[in-house]
Amino acid sequence: MEKCIVCYKDKVKKILDIGLHPISSRFLREQKGKEFLHPIIMGQCIVCGLVQLIDPVKSKELMPRFDWITFNEPEGHLDHLVSVIKKLPGITKESKILGISYKENSTLERFNKLGFNQTISLDLSKDIGNDQPGAGVETIQEKFQPDLAENLIQKYGKSNIVIVRHILEHTYNPLRFMKALKIMVKKSGFVVFEIPDCTAVFDSQDYTTIWEDHISYFTPETFQNTLMIGGYNIYNFKTYPYPFENSLVAIVQPNNSRIKHNNQDINVDEELKRIHSFANNLGQKRKQLNKFLSSFRQDHGKIAIFGAGHLACMFINLMEINDFIEFVVDDHPKKRGLFMPGSKLPIYASDFLIKKKIKLCLSSLSPESEKKVILNNNNFITSGGQFASIFPTSKNSLQIS
Repeated sequence: MEKCIVCYKDKVKKILDIGLHPISSRFLREQKGKEFLHPIIMGQCIVCGLVQLIDPVKSKELMPRFDWITFNEPEGHLDHLVSVIKKLPGITKESKILGISYKENSTLERFNKLGFNQTISLDLSKDIGNDQPGAGVETIQEKFQPDLAENLIQKYGKSNIVIVRHILEHTYNPLRFMKALKIMVKKSGFVVFEIPDCTAVFDSQDYTTIWEDHISYFTPETFQNTLMIGGYNIYNFKTYPYPFENSLVAIVQPNNSRIKHNNQDINVDEELKRIHSFANNLGQKRKQLNKFLSSFRQDHGKIAIFGAGHLACMFINLMEINDFIEFVVDDHPKKRGLFMPGSKLPIYASDFLIKKKIKLCLSSLSPESEKKVILNNNNFITSGGQFASIFPTSKNSLQIS
């Protein structure tokens, strides 16, 4: 068995091998272009329950080749989160608040509007030491280590609050990353972690959650357990609900020692059961989807998919449906004219839904974006086309059973 990235025990059991997979952000300029492929293998530690990638892709390969690629995180809860943080013990408008990446900028702006003026956002070039276009979280998680943290406190001093949104799940070595964060925060200060909650996507068997950029797949129990193993006391823990994937936020304080994992800390059996079902049902889900799309195309007409992001990329490649899809729709001007990783499907603008006489457009968009797209493409619907979400928990989910 492989070694766990959190509890360090040789107890990671392989649960799902999806084979060779492209980098989802590495769009092709030519349809016949060669691609970098890497095996994506999911494992689960039978001791601490954490689901994780075995042999993840090297960070230099994950770095986007296009400097216009961005990844957006949910922000509907940030006003509430800021209201909670500002009331923490010892926090005043003179408190120093540090954001580890660009993902914290919108949170820091909220603090600035409330009169908190000692906010710092680490700069990828000046502070992290990487000025390559396109570099992002994959570089931060690799470079942000204890020795760098020691240098940064010489420059900025220790902070009262350190905010880390949607980075921990990307880290190859979570314990070293959390150790570096400890260095950046005062003893009486707080670190605010936010990560995606994989409980719902595992339970609903939503396989788009698998992503080569995500090394760890947390549930509330494995997230809290990871923080405690990493040497933090949990001060506040909250789940912010979202349609497909909740956000988990933990406000923690560093303690002086790393605790050893105790099997009583987490219901490992429940975690094992959840992932066993997720892994074992992939084949059946793929078979059902292929049968449905084949019948639809034969009986009704052509099919496309909206959204040229990593969710659509995984859905097309993992479900092996590229033969049923005409093209991918995306109105991002930089994406049009490129080809999808893996499937090599062309990316067109939304007006091609009518031009190419599409009858079914699968949606890989968030509910908010999907509503806008449907409103903006009313002509497609009035001409007999329909939208259906690829996400099983969506109200507009594709009905294949």
